[in-house]
Formats: sequence, structure tokens, C-alpha cells
Amino acid sequence: MNQLLLTGTIGRLCLIAKMKNVIFIGVILIFAVGLLYPVSAGFAVGFPNSIDLNPGETKDISFSLQNIIEPKTDVTIKIVVESGSEYLTLVGGDSFDLSAGEVKSVPARVKAPSDAKALDVFNMVVLFESVSGNGQTGGTVDVSFSQRVSFDIVINEDAQGQNNVWLWVGLFLVFIIAAIIFLALKTRKKSNENPGVVEH
Repeated sequence: MNQLLLTGTIGRLCLIAKMKNVIFIGVILIFAVGLLYPVSAGFAVGFPNSIDLNPGETKDISFSLQNIIEPKTDVTIKIVVESGSEYLTLVGGDSFDLSAGEVKSVPARVKAPSDAKALDVFNMVVLFESVSGNGQTGGTVDVSFSQRVSFDIVINEDAQGQNNVWLWVGLFLVFIIAAIIFLALKTRKKSNENPGVVEH
């Protein structure tokens, strides 16, 4: 009898231990998923990791905004260029309204400095912040979701070589123009030294 009680107690203890392990593993999984996917998702921002440009080159780009706020609600996104405003311009404005679930493209323009060297990197930091929205019940819902994104302009590796090519082209054109002017002046000088003889 005592042996049966002992066996049953051991069995219950093992079962409790297994249940605790399962619960512990479940808590860890929930925590990990929470880190990867926030419970209160706000909005998603798509942006380029880096943009390759030549010195002085301008390029049109776009950010992608998606309203995934739960519960579903309309939202207004305010955009602030916190760093790199000399390289980045928001050509479509800095405030955008997104209805529930809407995806919208935000146009922008980047420009590399004209004096940039090959492989130079210029960083930009942009803040996207939701400032207000209309809930399903019709009332105003204040939201405070925000995302800060960072990306770079990278100057092409062969940019210096391209600059050298244009330098040589410019020097060649200057030489040609100077040669033409020199020949024109020389021809004019000879004409003045040997005027034509008029016969009577």
C-alpha cells in the first residue's frame, strides 16, 4: 500500500514538473513573440537601406506608410527630418492622413553634396509619428505611436574617376577654344601686315 502511495506521489510530482516546464516554455515563447511583434501595432514604414549616388546627383525616392493600428482607426502621420535635412527633402509635404489599413507612398528627394568623394556616407534620420485618429465609434482617439528610421547616401566608388574624366574633358575644351582664338588672332595679324595691293 505504501509503495502504491509512493508511486502515485512520484507520478504526480513528475506531472507537476512537466506542467511547470510547459508553462515556463510558453511564457518564454510569448515574450519572444512580443519582442518581434508588438501587441499594439501602430503603423509600418518602408524605406531604403541605402542610396548610391554620384557627387551632386539628385534622386526621387519614396517611403511607404501602412496604417495597422488596432483597433482599426484612421490616423494622421507627421514626418520630421531630424538629421540630414540638407540631403533630404519631403516634396509631398510632412503630414499624411491614412484610413484604417491604407497604404500610402510618401514622395521625397535626396541629393548628394557636389563636393563629395568616392565612398563618402551621409546619414539621414526621419521620425514618423502618429498624432491623431478617428475611432470606429466616432470619437477622437489620441495615439502616440512613432517610428524613427535611418538610412544613408553612399557615394559611388567610381565617382572620383568620373570627376577626373570630366576634368580632362573640360581642360581639352579649354585648349581647343584657346587654339581657335590663337589661330584667329594670328590670321588677322597677317592680314594687317600684308594688306592687298589695289591696281589702277
